[in-house]
Amino acid sequence: MLRHSTALVIAAFVAAPTASAQIVEPLVNATLLHNDADFHDLAVTPDGRWGVARSSSSVALIEMKTGTVSSSITYFPTESTFIPNPTSTPPLRAMNRSIQATNTRVLTASVNGKVRIYGINESTTPASLDLLAPASTGTGNAFDCILTPDGSKGLVVHDAGPTEVFDMSTGALLGTLTGSGKYFGPSSVLNPLDVIDVTDDYAVTIAPASTGGTAGAGSILVHDLNTLSTVTLSPAPPTGAYHDLDISPNGLEVLVAANSGPMQHLRLTSGAPVYLGSPGSSGSAFNLAQSIWVQEMVQATDSVGMVIDARFGFSGPNVQFVQLNGGTVSAAQSHHVASAEMHDCAFNTDGTRAIVHGSSLTPSGYGPAVQIFDTSAPAAVLALGSPLASPGHGYMATFDTSSPILMPNSLEATFDRAIAAGNTDPSPNGSGRVIVYDLGIASGTPGILNAFIDSTNFLRYYEVAVTPGGNMGVARIAMGATPSKSPHFDMVSGSFVGAAESSAPGSSFESRNTVALTDARALFGGGDDLPAAPFTQYAVNKVFELPYSFGTANANSSGLPATLSYTGTPDISTNNFDFVISDLPPIPFGGSVPVTLFYSLNRFETPYLVADGNMYLAPTVVRLATVNATSDPFTISFDLSAPLQQANIAADDVVHFQVFYRDNPVTTGGTNITQGITAHFHQ
Repeated sequence: MLRHSTALVIAAFVAAPTASAQIVEPLVNATLLHNDADFHDLAVTPDGRWGVARSSSSVALIEMKTGTVSSSITYFPTESTFIPNPTSTPPLRAMNRSIQATNTRVLTASVNGKVRIYGINESTTPASLDLLAPASTGTGNAFDCILTPDGSKGLVVHDAGPTEVFDMSTGALLGTLTGSGKYFGPSSVLNPLDVIDVTDDYAVTIAPASTGGTAGAGSILVHDLNTLSTVTLSPAPPTGAYHDLDISPNGLEVLVAANSGPMQHLRLTSGAPVYLGSPGSSGSAFNLAQSIWVQEMVQATDSVGMVIDARFGFSGPNVQFVQLNGGTVSAAQSHHVASAEMHDCAFNTDGTRAIVHGSSLTPSGYGPAVQIFDTSAPAAVLALGSPLASPGHGYMATFDTSSPILMPNSLEATFDRAIAAGNTDPSPNGSGRVIVYDLGIASGTPGILNAFIDSTNFLRYYEVAVTPGGNMGVARIAMGATPSKSPHFDMVSGSFVGAAESSAPGSSFESRNTVALTDARALFGGGDDLPAAPFTQYAVNKVFELPYSFGTANANSSGLPATLSYTGTPDISTNNFDFVISDLPPIPFGGSVPVTLFYSLNRFETPYLVADGNMYLAPTVVRLATVNATSDPFTISFDLSAPLQQANIAADDVVHFQVFYRDNPVTTGGTNITQGITAHFHQ
């Protein structure tokens, strides 16, 4: 078998899927761990090989292919992810994120301020977690942690203390940055969302309260990660009760949302970040007492920002859009969605659709649960957020007033689909509802594809997720629900395709991430965080993600980039999986264009240039024999029964493909490369 490399891998969904998804062998493993621990957070390494999970008193390394726990380390009781808080309900207050991972490193943080960085050691059997450096004790309780996009640095935000910066290769503490304020405290300053976001060069931190605990006096700070210093902004952003932030994909635009007051806009211009002001109105505020029900309050693309309002019964604008590109701050465009609190928001993968998820409090409802907006014309401010549809059911609440099950993530979007879930619905029996939406990009008609409700079992939902390719969605059952199997959905048709184990039932109040998906696996974490009988359990399910396109290709001498697609299915027993290359360079009369298929189990996040093409495949790369394309499009046969494929591809492998081809006439490098196809093989 080919060996996996340690290259960072991020799957990019670039087109609407064209076929249905399905589950293969839903249950792989469910392992009970640590009967006196409260589950809190999990993550999957970018290459999809390892899951890492954090309970209040342990960290676990889980092999995703087999579903087994390779290594677990028990912490001291004080090294928890929860802090007692008698003024809140429940009486435990959790960190935001407590664990992060690259392909070879794991970062954990605890409320007592300790930070640990481990290396994933595959030379042992089974693989182990090796502590790279002594644990660092920060000033104040740790509240959040994050990695830079390149994985080189880990940052930990401390309550009323500094932000620490670590070298992920060695585990060494590189330095400390000025803290933005306080996160744990009275209920009026509880529950900020993401209080830090980063690029490779900058970090932005926010807080809802001052270091001394004064609500509404938190700071917005920009830090230079190359010089490990805090940037002086002139003018400086005002202090506020800051709740959430987001940095645009290009790493330039920063939007910050507050518990009270308007959004704030900054730009991370290289060498000279600037504060640009408040583009929205005070309608971006929300009721402090209900802030625990908000998930994503602010989202940004490279050109459009969105902030939602969570006040119950609020008659003003509860969705605001603002133009971010063009170098100036434009007035926000506002909408009122006839629902109760806005709970979650998301952009689709190319930023042309914005989706908001609201929640209702009574069976009569307050209107649509989900609204879809068109953001495809950001240059014209009035075109921002043009309402396309208001599909949904008036009662798909993201929280349950009878018990404090609060959804951390109720909405996810792909290119042309979205999935949303609520944990209570009045009909037929109080069960939650899951809805898959068509965003209308291909069909022209946005709306509901399928509304799923279990009419037999009382099911409440806690979180939704989608596979990297966007073909499968999962609605994670809330701990406490019976049975504890989470439904999976075909994101193309919207249909329910089966349910799979998602860890034991319990009552989770403060878990951060409870499900993570790769192309081939679904990792669930759960258990009970009630003080009377806490426990943690993990489950790994095998899922089948359809082949999908990744990466970008450069234009050839025809003026277009060659495109790689596929026919058949990656079923080894069927052996009908072939490739089609189109938009080749002009083929001379009676001539041909040489094309060569390459594949690997590994790929890079960022390509490197080979001749005129973008190469994403990482070692070890297998090359097939060159064939001559005499037509356009041209089919490249891929025989899984051939010795080379039998030696390198087995059932359950996720394999990445690209095609090299000669340009005619020859350009600068003489060779170009298609974008890639990722396929999960099964039998």
